Amino acid sequence: MLAGLAYFIPSIVATYGYTPVEAQLHSVIPWAAAIVFGMFVAYFSDKFRNRSAFIVVGFCLAITGNAVLFTVHTKREAEFAGLALYTMGVIVVRLGRWALAISRELSLHLHFQVKTHPIITSAILWVWDAYSWRQ
Repeated sequence: MLAGLAYFIPSIVATYGYTPVEAQLHSVIPWAAAIVFGMFVAYFSDKFRNRSAFIVVGFCLAITGNAVLFTVHTKREAEFAGLALYTMGVIVVRLGRWALAISRELSLHLHFQVKTHPIITSAILWVWDAYSWRQ
């Protein structure tokens, strides 16, 4: 799900009327919101020793973001808010599942890993596949 978001958020943002370059730049907004929110959730879930409540909050955020994305199609700010809510919810749920008993330092590492996944994936293509991705 996170790899899908990493690849398709620029395409979703492009449907809001931006050029491809502007869409790439504006696709940073949901990820930045998700990273900041994920760090707060990691800190407070460690502090209160309760991750299940934060996972439920993440589910609620993702459902709310989906509802906004499916219903609002005329207001760009509301669409961005829905996309940010969805991304924040997915990040929190994923971190809650990955790091159910792990500290906030690992969550920062996981955020970095999620954001660099497309770069790493594109760097490990085989040489004999060059004819198919060179053009």
